[in-house]
Amino acid sequence: VQFAKIAGARKVIVSEMSAERRELALAMGADAAVDPTAAPLLDSIVEIAGRRPDVVFECVGVPGLIQQAIEVAAYEATIMVVGVCFDQDHFYPSMAVKRELTLGFSNCYTHEDFAAVLDAMASGALDPSAMHTSTIGLDELPAVVSQSLASALPEWIKPLQHPATINPWPAPNACWLALM
Repeated sequence: VQFAKIAGARKVIVSEMSAERRELALAMGADAAVDPTAAPLLDSIVEIAGRRPDVVFECVGVPGLIQQAIEVAAYEATIMVVGVCFDQDHFYPSMAVKRELTLGFSNCYTHEDFAAVLDAMASGALDPSAMHTSTIGLDELPAVVSQSLASALPEWIKPLQHPATINPWPAPNACWLALM
């Protein structure tokens, strides 16, 4: 969300079924967060932005969402698929071709991506604090992971493992490890 704003997006709209994750999207700077089951997604987007989106990120990886992205995207839009779908998915290429859409896929981060995130955080352009839900010690890690996997509780969005529990001589401005 914040990188879309940094890149110059005028409106960032998040489509999310979970109320907690919609709240997080707003806290991270989204202009709007809509429940795609409450109304037709395209209607919600056009009502908020006044037009179809030029860029669509599919971040879920559920069958049918690439087709949904094609259906809502503007003419000559770019669709980036970053959600990993482990099932077979179907979409209609003819609709994408007629609208001259660009469809791309990405699975990994590059060193440049990590550098860009760190630079944006250092400059203050990126504020991940809404995602930081707790700081834990190494001894708490197994319980936190088990609880998170078992319940998918929103309070465990991004717990950070404190480096002092690994390194006996932590620097005051030590690096933090994000556990997802």
